[in-house]
Amino acid sequence: MGCICIMAFYCLQGQEHIMFLRAQDTIGKLILIVIAWEQLLAGTSEHILSNEGRTAHRYQGESWVSNIIEFLNQANAKIKIHNSWQVKPLRENDSYLMDEIGKGEDINTKKIPNKCRIYLKVTTISDITTGCGKAIYLRILEGTRALKSRLNWPRQEYPQKKNGKSGKDA
Repeated sequence: MGCICIMAFYCLQGQEHIMFLRAQDTIGKLILIVIAWEQLLAGTSEHILSNEGRTAHRYQGESWVSNIIEFLNQANAKIKIHNSWQVKPLRENDSYLMDEIGKGEDINTKKIPNKCRIYLKVTTISDITTGCGKAIYLRILEGTRALKSRLNWPRQEYPQKKNGKSGKDA
């Protein structure tokens, strides 16, 4: 009498994903590009595949990377990718917006602020504040996009709350 063990297939799939990540071939390099893209979307200081960075991925939605993260969580494992791409802080004592927004709160409180952050094409506190760090740029308060960014950002429409209020009221 045969039995198909679904967990065995799940483990095999997770192992295959990790093997693709470790490969230095074309597929492995493309996966690293996807992870870098997801890191930009997360907007956090912690890498999305580290234990600390995995919660950031939950407010972004489902993707191929979220399957890897779910597998790593269930296996209580982590992946360290050396020299992985990440937005670097511009100033001393700078911090990432998504690390600061909603500390200790429900993960759902970060969804709209993250959409606003992507719309504005900003990642760190220094992206939205004046040089002294004591005032927020007027264009940010008005919900106007940054003039230039050296990064290729995803297209994000002007965020709206469910009740119809704009992202700047969020």
